[in-house]
Formats: sequence, structure tokens, C-alpha cells
Amino acid sequence: MNEMLDYFRVVKTKFSEERQFSHIINDNKFDVANGAIVDMAVGLGFEYLNIKGFFRPEKIAKVMRYSEIVQDRVL
Repeated sequence: MNEMLDYFRVVKTKFSEERQFSHIINDNKFDVANGAIVDMAVGLGFEYLNIKGFFRPEKIAKVMRYSEIVQDRVL
């Protein structure tokens, strides 16, 4: 995990804006009901979070966690 965080820090800080690229997290491998993957995506500043299958409880939990984060930022 530390190596991954270091990688994203380098990409965000060391590369010029033209050399930076978007990051996408695909949550299809993380079928747990907590919002840890959402917290990680928002905390690392990812541009995209791919959540498929909204009718499954664990996916709804992730969407609700994202909604909480967005509401906290607005207030």
C-alpha cells in the first residue's frame, strides 16, 4: 500500500501537467459493504471511480459513502 501511495504522490507532484494522466479505480474486485475504496479514491484525488451494479447492497453502500463525502465538502 505504501508503494502505491508513493507512486501516486510522484505522479501528482513530479510530472508536469502535460505528462500527468487520469487514474481510474474499478471496484469490481472489492465487494465489501464498507466505503474504504471510495475513501481511497477521493483521498488520492482520483478523477474516476467505476462502480457497476448499483442494485447490489455493497454497491449502494459505496454510492452512499460517496454522497456523504460530497455533502461534507459542500457544508
